[in-house]
Amino acid sequence: MADSLQNSFTLEGVLFQGPFTEQSILEAKNFQSLPDDVFLCTYPRSGTTWVQNIIIGLYFGVDKVKASGAMDVVAAFPYLELQFPGGKFGHQIAEKIPEGQQRLLKSHLPPHLAPNDIFAKKRKTIVVVRNPKDLALSFHEFYQSNPRLVKYYDCDGLESFLDRFVKGDVLCGSWWDWTKAWVSKCRENPDSMLLIHYEDLQSSYEEIVDKITDFLSLTKRTPDQLSELKEATNVEEMRTRYKPSVFSFIINKGTAERWKTEFPEGFVEKFDSLTQEVFDGDEVQQKFL
Repeated sequence: MADSLQNSFTLEGVLFQGPFTEQSILEAKNFQSLPDDVFLCTYPRSGTTWVQNIIIGLYFGVDKVKASGAMDVVAAFPYLELQFPGGKFGHQIAEKIPEGQQRLLKSHLPPHLAPNDIFAKKRKTIVVVRNPKDLALSFHEFYQSNPRLVKYYDCDGLESFLDRFVKGDVLCGSWWDWTKAWVSKCRENPDSMLLIHYEDLQSSYEEIVDKITDFLSLTKRTPDQLSELKEATNVEEMRTRYKPSVFSFIINKGTAERWKTEFPEGFVEKFDSLTQEVFDGDEVQQKFL
Protein backbone atom coordinates (compact mmCIF):
# COMPACT_ATOMS: atom_id res chain seq x y z
CA MET A 1 0.00 0.00 0.00
CA ALA A 2 2.92 2.37 0.65
CA ASP A 3 3.80 2.33 -3.06
CA SER A 4 0.30 3.52 -3.94
CA LEU A 5 1.02 6.71 -2.01
CA GLN A 6 3.88 7.54 -4.38
CA ASN A 7 2.29 7.71 -7.82
CA SER A 8 2.89 9.85 -10.87
CA PHE A 9 0.29 9.60 -13.62
CA THR A 10 -1.81 11.67 -15.98
CA LEU A 11 -5.60 11.48 -15.91
CA GLU A 12 -7.67 13.29 -18.54
CA GLY A 13 -4.79 15.62 -19.32
CA VAL A 14 -3.90 16.46 -15.70
CA LEU A 15 -0.70 15.38 -13.92
CA PHE A 16 -1.00 13.88 -10.43
CA GLN A 17 1.98 13.12 -8.21
CA GLY A 18 2.10 11.76 -4.69
CA PRO A 19 -0.76 10.31 -2.61
CA PHE A 20 -3.37 9.94 -5.35
CA THR A 21 -4.65 7.13 -7.51
CA GLU A 22 -6.99 7.14 -10.46
CA GLN A 23 -9.54 5.45 -8.20
CA SER A 24 -9.26 8.10 -5.47
CA ILE A 25 -9.85 10.87 -8.02
CA LEU A 26 -12.74 9.22 -9.85
CA GLU A 27 -14.46 8.32 -6.58
CA ALA A 28 -14.13 11.98 -5.51
CA LYS A 29 -15.67 12.98 -8.85
CA ASN A 30 -18.65 10.74 -8.15
CA PHE A 31 -18.92 11.74 -4.48
CA GLN A 32 -22.53 11.84 -3.30
CA SER A 33 -23.10 15.21 -1.68
CA LEU A 34 -25.74 16.48 0.73
CA PRO A 35 -27.81 19.61 0.09
CA ASP A 36 -25.96 21.77 2.63
CA ASP A 37 -22.43 20.61 1.75
CA VAL A 38 -19.89 23.37 1.13
CA PHE A 39 -17.00 22.80 -1.26
CA LEU A 40 -13.71 24.70 -1.35
CA CYS A 41 -11.91 24.36 -4.68
CA THR A 42 -8.41 25.73 -5.17
CA TYR A 43 -5.28 25.14 -7.20
CA PRO A 44 -2.50 24.10 -4.76
CA ARG A 45 -0.78 26.98 -2.92
CA SER A 46 -3.67 29.40 -3.38
CA GLY A 47 -4.34 30.03 0.31
CA THR A 48 -6.36 26.85 0.78
CA THR A 49 -5.48 26.28 4.44
CA TRP A 50 -6.09 29.95 5.23
CA VAL A 51 -9.60 29.86 3.77
CA GLN A 52 -10.31 26.47 5.38
CA ASN A 53 -9.54 27.97 8.79
CA ILE A 54 -11.72 31.00 8.05
CA ILE A 55 -14.68 28.83 7.03
CA ILE A 56 -14.22 26.57 10.06
CA GLY A 57 -14.32 29.71 12.21
CA LEU A 58 -17.49 30.93 10.54
CA TYR A 59 -19.30 27.64 11.09
CA PHE A 60 -17.87 26.40 14.38
CA GLY A 61 -16.49 29.52 16.08
CA VAL A 62 -13.07 31.05 16.53
CA ASP A 63 -12.30 28.83 19.54
CA LYS A 64 -12.51 25.82 17.21
CA VAL A 65 -9.93 27.47 14.96
CA LYS A 66 -7.60 28.21 17.86
CA ALA A 67 -7.80 24.58 19.01
CA SER A 68 -7.37 23.05 15.55
CA GLY A 69 -4.11 21.46 14.53
CA ALA A 70 -3.48 20.07 11.07
CA MET A 71 -5.21 16.75 11.70
CA ASP A 72 -8.25 18.50 13.15
CA VAL A 73 -8.59 20.47 9.92
CA VAL A 74 -8.25 17.26 7.89
CA ALA A 75 -11.11 15.76 9.90
CA ALA A 76 -13.31 18.86 9.77
CA PHE A 77 -12.53 19.68 6.13
CA PRO A 78 -11.65 16.46 4.25
CA TYR A 79 -9.49 16.54 1.12
CA LEU A 80 -11.73 14.47 -1.13
CA GLU A 81 -9.33 13.03 -3.73
CA LEU A 82 -6.38 12.32 -1.42
CA GLN A 83 -5.40 8.76 -0.52
CA PHE A 84 -4.22 8.43 3.06
CA PRO A 85 -1.83 5.83 4.51
CA GLY A 86 -3.74 2.58 4.94
CA GLY A 87 -5.67 3.16 1.73
CA LYS A 88 -8.51 5.36 3.00
CA PHE A 89 -9.70 8.06 0.60
CA GLY A 90 -10.59 11.61 1.62
CA HIS A 91 -14.18 11.22 0.55
CA GLN A 92 -14.52 8.31 2.99
CA ILE A 93 -13.52 10.65 5.82
CA ALA A 94 -16.23 13.03 4.64
CA GLU A 95 -18.80 10.26 4.66
CA LYS A 96 -18.00 9.53 8.32
CA ILE A 97 -18.82 13.07 9.45
CA PRO A 98 -21.71 12.70 11.92
CA GLU A 99 -25.20 13.46 10.68
CA GLY A 100 -26.14 17.02 11.50
CA GLN A 101 -22.58 18.35 11.46
CA GLN A 102 -21.81 20.80 8.69
CA ARG A 103 -19.75 19.09 5.97
CA LEU A 104 -16.90 21.16 4.53
CA LEU A 105 -15.12 19.59 1.58
CA LYS A 106 -11.80 20.45 -0.09
CA SER A 107 -10.63 19.67 -3.62
CA HIS A 108 -7.78 20.74 -5.91
CA LEU A 109 -9.33 19.13 -8.98
CA PRO A 110 -10.08 21.07 -12.18
CA PRO A 111 -13.77 21.31 -13.12
CA HIS A 112 -13.77 18.34 -15.50
CA LEU A 113 -12.55 16.06 -12.68
CA ALA A 114 -14.20 17.84 -9.73
CA PRO A 115 -17.22 16.37 -7.90
CA ASN A 116 -20.11 16.26 -10.36
CA ASP A 117 -22.61 17.39 -7.73
CA ILE A 118 -20.99 20.83 -7.57
CA PHE A 119 -22.51 21.51 -10.97
CA ALA A 120 -25.37 19.04 -11.32
CA LYS A 121 -26.87 19.85 -7.92
CA LYS A 122 -25.60 23.43 -7.60
CA ARG A 123 -23.80 22.87 -4.30
CA LYS A 124 -22.32 25.90 -2.56
CA THR A 125 -18.72 26.19 -3.74
CA ILE A 126 -15.99 28.72 -2.96
CA VAL A 127 -13.18 28.98 -5.50
CA VAL A 128 -9.94 30.73 -4.51
CA VAL A 129 -7.45 31.92 -7.11
CA ARG A 130 -4.02 33.53 -6.74
CA ASN A 131 -1.50 35.37 -8.90
CA PRO A 132 0.45 32.59 -10.66
CA LYS A 133 3.85 34.17 -10.05
CA ASP A 134 3.53 34.14 -6.25
CA LEU A 135 1.81 30.78 -6.43
CA ALA A 136 4.67 29.27 -8.45
CA LEU A 137 7.23 30.44 -5.89
CA SER A 138 5.21 28.83 -3.11
CA PHE A 139 4.72 25.66 -5.17
CA HIS A 140 8.48 25.44 -5.78
CA GLU A 141 9.09 25.42 -2.03
CA PHE A 142 6.20 23.01 -1.48
CA TYR A 143 7.71 20.46 -3.85
CA GLN A 144 10.92 20.53 -1.84
CA SER A 145 9.34 20.38 1.63
CA ASN A 146 6.41 17.99 1.10
CA PRO A 147 7.65 14.44 1.74
CA ARG A 148 5.07 13.12 -0.74
CA LEU A 149 6.33 15.37 -3.54
CA VAL A 150 10.06 15.78 -2.96
CA LYS A 151 10.91 12.61 -4.92
CA TYR A 152 9.40 14.28 -8.00
CA TYR A 153 11.51 17.41 -7.59
CA ASP A 154 14.22 16.76 -10.16
CA CYS A 155 14.79 20.39 -11.11
CA ASP A 156 18.14 22.20 -11.15
CA GLY A 157 16.59 25.11 -9.27
CA LEU A 158 13.86 27.72 -9.49
CA GLU A 159 14.24 28.47 -13.21
CA SER A 160 13.93 24.80 -14.09
CA PHE A 161 10.82 24.48 -11.91
CA LEU A 162 9.22 27.60 -13.41
CA ASP A 163 9.73 26.14 -16.88
CA ARG A 164 7.88 23.02 -15.75
CA PHE A 165 5.14 25.13 -14.14
CA VAL A 166 4.57 27.05 -17.38
CA LYS A 167 4.23 23.74 -19.23
CA GLY A 168 1.74 22.41 -16.65
CA ASP A 169 4.16 19.62 -15.75
CA VAL A 170 3.33 19.86 -12.03
CA LEU A 171 0.72 18.47 -9.66
CA CYS A 172 -2.80 19.44 -10.86
CA GLY A 173 -1.52 20.42 -14.29
CA SER A 174 -1.64 23.84 -15.89
CA TRP A 175 -2.56 26.69 -13.54
CA TRP A 176 -3.80 28.62 -16.58
CA ASP A 177 -6.15 25.86 -17.71
CA TRP A 178 -7.35 25.21 -14.15
CA THR A 179 -8.01 28.88 -13.41
CA LYS A 180 -9.68 29.77 -16.69
CA ALA A 181 -12.03 26.81 -16.33
CA TRP A 182 -13.02 27.59 -12.74
CA VAL A 183 -13.48 31.32 -13.39
CA SER A 184 -15.83 30.38 -16.22
CA LYS A 185 -17.77 28.01 -13.95
CA CYS A 186 -18.13 30.71 -11.30
CA ARG A 187 -19.59 33.09 -13.85
CA GLU A 188 -22.01 30.46 -15.12
CA ASN A 189 -23.21 29.68 -11.58
CA PRO A 190 -23.25 32.96 -9.61
CA ASP A 191 -25.83 31.74 -7.09
CA SER A 192 -23.96 28.59 -6.11
CA MET A 193 -20.33 29.58 -6.67
CA LEU A 194 -18.19 32.36 -5.19
CA LEU A 195 -14.84 33.44 -6.65
CA ILE A 196 -12.31 34.80 -4.17
CA HIS A 197 -8.92 36.31 -5.00
CA TYR A 198 -6.13 35.55 -2.53
CA GLU A 199 -4.79 39.10 -2.87
CA ASP A 200 -8.19 40.61 -2.03
CA LEU A 201 -8.34 38.53 1.12
CA GLN A 202 -4.94 39.92 2.10
CA SER A 203 -5.80 43.55 1.40
CA SER A 204 -9.49 43.55 2.43
CA TYR A 205 -9.85 40.69 4.90
CA GLU A 206 -13.00 41.87 6.64
CA GLU A 207 -14.78 42.72 3.39
CA ILE A 208 -14.01 39.34 1.83
CA VAL A 209 -14.95 37.40 4.97
CA ASP A 210 -18.25 39.32 4.99
CA LYS A 211 -18.76 38.25 1.38
CA ILE A 212 -18.08 34.61 2.29
CA THR A 213 -20.44 34.91 5.27
CA ASP A 214 -23.25 36.26 3.11
CA PHE A 215 -22.65 33.62 0.45
CA LEU A 216 -22.97 30.86 3.05
CA SER A 217 -26.07 32.52 4.59
CA LEU A 218 -24.38 32.75 7.98
CA THR A 219 -24.73 35.40 10.68
CA LYS A 220 -22.56 38.41 9.94
CA ARG A 221 -19.70 38.88 12.40
CA THR A 222 -19.16 42.04 14.42
CA PRO A 223 -15.95 44.04 13.90
CA ASP A 224 -14.53 42.56 17.12
CA GLN A 225 -15.39 39.02 16.01
CA LEU A 226 -13.78 39.62 12.62
CA SER A 227 -10.68 40.97 14.32
CA GLU A 228 -10.44 37.87 16.51
CA LEU A 229 -10.92 35.58 13.50
CA LYS A 230 -8.28 37.48 11.54
CA GLU A 231 -5.78 37.05 14.37
CA ALA A 232 -6.55 33.34 14.72
CA THR A 233 -6.11 32.73 10.99
CA ASN A 234 -2.93 34.67 10.35
CA VAL A 235 0.11 32.84 9.01
CA GLU A 236 2.10 32.82 12.25
CA GLU A 237 -0.83 31.52 14.30
CA MET A 238 -1.54 28.74 11.81
CA ARG A 239 2.17 27.85 11.58
CA THR A 240 2.34 27.51 15.36
CA ARG A 241 -0.68 25.20 15.43
CA TYR A 242 0.61 23.09 12.53
CA LYS A 243 4.24 22.89 13.69
CA PRO A 244 3.90 19.74 15.84
CA SER A 245 2.31 17.90 12.90
CA VAL A 246 3.69 15.99 9.93
CA PHE A 247 1.77 18.59 7.89
CA SER A 248 3.86 21.54 9.11
CA PHE A 249 5.14 22.07 5.54
CA ILE A 250 1.66 23.18 4.44
CA ILE A 251 2.06 26.69 5.90
CA ASN A 252 4.46 28.80 3.87
CA LYS A 253 5.13 32.56 3.87
CA GLY A 254 1.65 33.87 3.08
CA THR A 255 2.96 36.93 1.25
CA ALA A 256 2.06 38.74 -1.96
CA GLU A 257 4.22 40.12 -4.77
CA ARG A 258 7.32 38.21 -3.67
CA TRP A 259 7.83 37.51 -7.38
CA LYS A 260 8.88 41.13 -7.90
CA THR A 261 12.18 40.45 -6.19
CA GLU A 262 12.57 36.69 -6.59
CA PHE A 263 11.60 35.88 -10.18
CA PRO A 264 14.55 35.12 -12.46
CA GLU A 265 15.12 37.39 -15.45
CA GLY A 266 12.64 36.88 -18.24
CA PHE A 267 10.09 34.87 -16.29
CA VAL A 268 7.76 37.76 -15.43
CA GLU A 269 7.37 38.38 -19.15
CA LYS A 270 6.95 34.66 -19.83
CA PHE A 271 4.18 34.27 -17.22
CA ASP A 272 2.40 37.50 -18.16
CA SER A 273 2.51 36.70 -21.86
CA LEU A 274 0.87 33.32 -21.25
CA THR A 275 -1.73 34.92 -18.96
CA GLN A 276 -2.65 37.45 -21.65
CA GLU A 277 -2.81 34.73 -24.28
CA VAL A 278 -5.03 32.40 -22.21
CA PHE A 279 -7.39 35.02 -20.78
CA ASP A 280 -7.46 37.03 -24.00
CA GLY A 281 -8.40 40.42 -22.60
CA ASP A 282 -10.74 39.13 -19.89
CA GLU A 283 -10.80 41.62 -17.01
CA VAL A 284 -9.82 38.90 -14.53
CA GLN A 285 -6.33 38.76 -16.02
CA GLN A 286 -5.43 42.05 -14.34
CA LYS A 287 -5.30 40.17 -11.03
CA PHE A 288 -2.66 37.85 -12.45
CA LEU A 289 -0.27 40.30 -14.14
